[in-house]
Amino acid sequence: MLSTFREREDQESIEFWSYVVDCLQRLKHTGMSDEEDDTAETDVGGLKVKRRVRLVQKLNWRHPSLRALFEIVDQTRQFEDLIFKQSGASPLPRIRVDTVVTRDPPEHLPRSFFEDDYIESMEKTSPWKLKALRMSKKQFKRYDFDTYDPSQHDVE
Repeated sequence: MLSTFREREDQESIEFWSYVVDCLQRLKHTGMSDEEDDTAETDVGGLKVKRRVRLVQKLNWRHPSLRALFEIVDQTRQFEDLIFKQSGASPLPRIRVDTVVTRDPPEHLPRSFFEDDYIESMEKTSPWKLKALRMSKKQFKRYDFDTYDPSQHDVE
């Protein structure tokens, strides 16, 4: 995908997707949100239909900017079918819920990946656990991509 945006010299998309890849590489699987299967009522042509969905839960330690970032990534699937070719069943819609999951974060993450309240609480109550996280000493700047709209950056 990045190569497509590089060919088009779409600097905003290059910056966005480079940042996404960097975050994913740092978080790995253990730093991603928990999900549960559920059903939700949706409106299809005026009819109420129950549909299987994935409920995406919050992690108690992760900074909210990462949740917002991955919400944009999920929305991108709706706009960029050319990028996200998939065989088999289509992916389940992902719905973000306010359910908070308490799970230890992975080691070696930058401090900027953490919710400030989580760090402050750990410093007061469990400094040994905080030390065991072996947070990265490298600074990692958080970016705000609230204005990035994937529908404005088609890859057709």
